[in-house]
Amino acid sequence: MVSEILSNNCQVKNDLDPCAIVILGATGDLASRKLFPALFDLYISNSLPSRFLIIGCGRTESNDEKFRAHIQNALLKANRFNASKWDVFAKSLFYRPIAYDNADMFQQLSTDLKKLDHAFQTRGNRIFYLALPPALYAPVARMIGQAGLNREHTLDHGWSRLVVEKPFGRDLKNAVELDRQIHQHFQEHQIFRIDHYLAKQTDIVIQFKEIPHSIFRKNLGQPVSPNRLFIGIYPKESIRLTFQTKQPGATICLGDVTMDFDYDRESTLSKMDAYAKVLIDCMSGDQMLFWRQDGIENAWSFLTPILDSCENCSHQDGMPHFYKSGSLGPMASIDLLP
Repeated sequence: MVSEILSNNCQVKNDLDPCAIVILGATGDLASRKLFPALFDLYISNSLPSRFLIIGCGRTESNDEKFRAHIQNALLKANRFNASKWDVFAKSLFYRPIAYDNADMFQQLSTDLKKLDHAFQTRGNRIFYLALPPALYAPVARMIGQAGLNREHTLDHGWSRLVVEKPFGRDLKNAVELDRQIHQHFQEHQIFRIDHYLAKQTDIVIQFKEIPHSIFRKNLGQPVSPNRLFIGIYPKESIRLTFQTKQPGATICLGDVTMDFDYDRESTLSKMDAYAKVLIDCMSGDQMLFWRQDGIENAWSFLTPILDSCENCSHQDGMPHFYKSGSLGPMASIDLLP
């Protein structure tokens, strides 16, 4: 019983506020493959707030029943369906057709949200997840704001949060302009910017350089291979350190050994899907794993000159420049230095 309580406490952030989750682009690929399976997983594990509702919005003409059937099919296709949990979960799903440039339809969404807020007692707390092409971020944020759905802590409103996905602009100028338009209706603490890195696997390998003077070189009589640190990122988190040790026996003979930590093997908890973690953080208001605007601008200020240089390069035939792993890079890199 104690271990079960500890496991629940590790996975779930306690006392999540009741809220309405509005997904714009709800019939698209991202919502079907990632968002709704993650939401259903959270529901099955009792990780959603005690009172919640989900409204899907999209340009597709549909209704609540057809939308629920669509989500059920998406869960079945993802092998994430649980028949015993579905009926209750489905009662919290709703659909509203919407044109992203139609102010009247956003006003109607606001009216419907007030009614559903009252029925589900979600206290006017709302998340607006833009599962949309980046070109629609600014105009949809404007429509949400003009409908008054960005307001916070008034009679009919609790908190309001906007979730957008990478890419955040095409270059520094475009990113600054996108931020300016979104900030006309949402403050920085309301904006949650997701990096696609959360849904991808990346392995990092750090190879340690050989020390210039080894006190054991003469005794060993053989080359010493470098230590290597392997860091596995989601979805298979692990840390492995490979180094050389003396093998058993009377002679000095080296061999590689590995110290290995595997997150899945060591943990007794089922792994939380990356999008499930994102949604939990949005509901709790935790922005630690999300991009801030100043970070985005710093990233673009570094990348934009490089991209511009690549676009305008007059000698592309001589690229790329190859160089030996672990070296200081190709000679041509000297030209990049000030």
